[in-house]
Amino acid sequence: MQVSIPKDKVKELQQQYHCSEEEAVKAILEAQSVAQEAYNEALAEQFTKKQQAFIQKSFTPKEIKEHLDTFIIGQNDYKKRLAIAAAYD
Repeated sequence: MQVSIPKDKVKELQQQYHCSEEEAVKAILEAQSVAQEAYNEALAEQFTKKQQAFIQKSFTPKEIKEHLDTFIIGQNDYKKRLAIAAAYD
């Protein structure tokens, strides 16, 4: 895998921290790796929270039937049975 590092950034680090070019490049690569890991962890945490909130939400038979009413015309007896079965599954 090829990575591109701006030469001016390397020179800036060399001057700021009085280090060699090799040390500056290693520091940049390590910082990028740490930043990528933190980014991935933050995304995973955000989506996990949303998924858990959705999974923990339980619907009442009434809420389920009302939702079914928006898609199914008639068949009230079957919608009630389905709503009860889904709510207490």
